[in-house]
Amino acid sequence: MNKIVFTREIDGRVERVEWFREADLAWLVVDGVETILEPEIWQQTWVDLEARGFIEVFPADRRKLNLQKARVLELIRNAFEGVTLGDGIGLRQGQGLDKYAGPETLAKLRADDEKQDWTAIPVEELDRCCTSLSYFDAEGMRFHLPAFMVAELEGRITSSDVVFILTYQDDGMMSRFDGLSPAQREAVREYLLLQLSDPHREFQHPMIEAGLKEYWGS
Repeated sequence: MNKIVFTREIDGRVERVEWFREADLAWLVVDGVETILEPEIWQQTWVDLEARGFIEVFPADRRKLNLQKARVLELIRNAFEGVTLGDGIGLRQGQGLDKYAGPETLAKLRADDEKQDWTAIPVEELDRCCTSLSYFDAEGMRFHLPAFMVAELEGRITSSDVVFILTYQDDGMMSRFDGLSPAQREAVREYLLLQLSDPHREFQHPMIEAGLKEYWGS
C-alpha cells in the first residue's frame, strides 16, 4: 500500500490529508473520514489539493525538494548559458531522422530549428519532438539537453524521459555526452541526484544509481 501525506497551514492550524493507494483502489482520509476515489479523478484530485495549498510532506518533503530543485535549475542554466547548436542535429531535424526523411526534407527541417538560444525553444516543441533525444549527436545533445531538463524539472513537459537518455549505456549512446564541460557534467549529475531523492521515481532509482556510478560519477 502506498501512502502520501499532504498538509497546509490555514488560520493558524495545520490541515492534514492522507492519500492511500493499493492496486486500482485509492482513497483520501480527512479528519478520520474516508473518501473513495475513482481512477478517472485521481489526477484532478491531486491537482485540486495542490491548488488549495496542500504540500506533500511524506514520503518526500516537497518543500525541501523544491528548494533543491531551484538550486539545480540554476546550476543547469548557468552551466549551459550561451551554448549554441553549431553543426549539431536540430530538434525538428531529429524528428526527420526518426521518420527516415530524405536529405532535402532534413535540410528544410533543420532550417527551421532554433540554433542560438536553447531557452527560446517552446515547451510544446520539446514535447512534440521528444524522440529527437535519441538522434542527437554530441553538439545537438549539448544544446537541447538543458532545455529538456529544465522543462522536466518545472513540470512543463510530459512526453520525454530525460533520466533514461542520461543513463542508457548500451550501443555507445553515452559518448554523446563526452563533449560536456566539467560544469555541465556537474549540472547533469546534480539533476540525477535530485531525481534519486524523489521516492516517486523509485522504479528509476536502479538505473540512476548505475549511471552515476559508471559514467556521471558518484
